[in-house]
Amino acid sequence: MVSSDSATIVALDAVNEGDVNRDGGEFRQLRGFLASLEGQREYQAYQQFLRENAEVERP
Repeated sequence: MVSSDSATIVALDAVNEGDVNRDGGEFRQLRGFLASLEGQREYQAYQQFLRENAEVERP
């Protein structure tokens, strides 16, 4: 039973680097996803830049 006044403490003895299969499909998929995410961020930043620096004249 967990109550709102309880706490849990976790202590780490070490953090070890994991093994990564860079030739695997999962790694390629993750790399593609991260590249796409970075591209989206860059595009959004560019759009924001254009909005902030646009000069609009209305008749």
